[in-house]
Amino acid sequence: MTGAPKIYTTQTDLLRELLDHAKTRSTWHRERLQGVDPATFRVADLDSLPTMKKGDVNEHFDEISTEPRLTRSWCESHLQQGNPYTDGTFCVIASGGTSGHRTVQVYTAQAAAGVIGLGSRMDIRHMIRTGVTPAPGKVVWIAAAPGGAHATDVFARLGGGLTDGQRFAVTDPVGDVIAGLNEIQPAIIMLYSSYLKQLIQAQSDGRLSIAPSQLALTSETPSPADMAKAQEIWNCSISSSWASVEFGVMGRSSFFQEGHLLSDDLLLIEAVDEHGRPVQPDTQAPKLLITNLYNRSMPLIRYELTDQLTIYSRPADCGSCLRAASLVSGRLDDHFVYDGGTPVHSHLFRHVLEQRPGILEYQVRQTRDGATVSLVAGGAVDPVDIGATLERDLERTGVPSPRVNIRLVPSIERTTAQKLKRFIALQE
Repeated sequence: MTGAPKIYTTQTDLLRELLDHAKTRSTWHRERLQGVDPATFRVADLDSLPTMKKGDVNEHFDEISTEPRLTRSWCESHLQQGNPYTDGTFCVIASGGTSGHRTVQVYTAQAAAGVIGLGSRMDIRHMIRTGVTPAPGKVVWIAAAPGGAHATDVFARLGGGLTDGQRFAVTDPVGDVIAGLNEIQPAIIMLYSSYLKQLIQAQSDGRLSIAPSQLALTSETPSPADMAKAQEIWNCSISSSWASVEFGVMGRSSFFQEGHLLSDDLLLIEAVDEHGRPVQPDTQAPKLLITNLYNRSMPLIRYELTDQLTIYSRPADCGSCLRAASLVSGRLDDHFVYDGGTPVHSHLFRHVLEQRPGILEYQVRQTRDGATVSLVAGGAVDPVDIGATLERDLERTGVPSPRVNIRLVPSIERTTAQKLKRFIALQE
């Protein structure tokens, strides 16, 4: 692991503490880490450790947990009650992620605060280096629907400072969002990358008239064309975040170059090939192995993500000792567009499907009047209720008389990179 000596020392200390905690408190890790001496372990020894996958967490959640009361059923109970903050000591988040498998992740209150800090520190570095600060004004979120357990909703509420009038869901009717932005006149907009196109179009055709000083993109890989167009229209600072429910913010724009700076001081990110072997810098890795150094309630040690990323050998242009990397390829969940130009963001489906614990996998295929949803069930699932809920949400968004067909299937075909193509637009 390259980097400044201070960061390497921090990584080593945190890794040793993590391994000791996992061996002591987790029955699953204790067995897998037999023979590992945390006191002498080095970052360079990482490839001697076994890897983890999302399926391991789903199957062995209770054994991986380092807290006796932190069981899967306890977490699911809080999610079903609409209380992701549990009793104030843990924060529970559910997500399907890009792999398509539903997962639940838990952060201690301290670790959750760290996620919020990870999301803002690049902005602070930018201000220090340039002396330029965003103009004071209101902050608006355009992300997950309120009341769910998606990270962009849970952490936004945990961070505070947002009233109901400053929050919009990507599943809201576009006209309502535009009207709200025109009224609020935000200085900073934090939004899903795939929603940026909606704002660009609205500003271009005169329906939207705002002048933000900063756009903070998250959840999906941003389109370079959309970012360039947004820069042309608003002449503002634009950042993007690479994040996951398991690790929080893994990379964030440096503002000085394309791509991201990696969160090397709190995460160990290994770029590997299909067989788990290290890839050379400046080569796109088909998958990553990531170790979370700051969240120890559910230790994730060499956890596999199939995000495709290139880590550069050159130092960061801004002078940071964090490694520079490309944007992640293939994470954009585009919206559907129905007759009459009605856009429907994929989160309309996510918000319903990812909160049902009985659903293991899903795939949504757009149809002319709605969608066909394939579900792989691992528990009780009510197709009638799910279909009716989605039809209601689609109609509220502007799709006339929508029809949603729910199919229970044994499995869903994946791509060669083990990605699940979860949202398939209607082919003309």
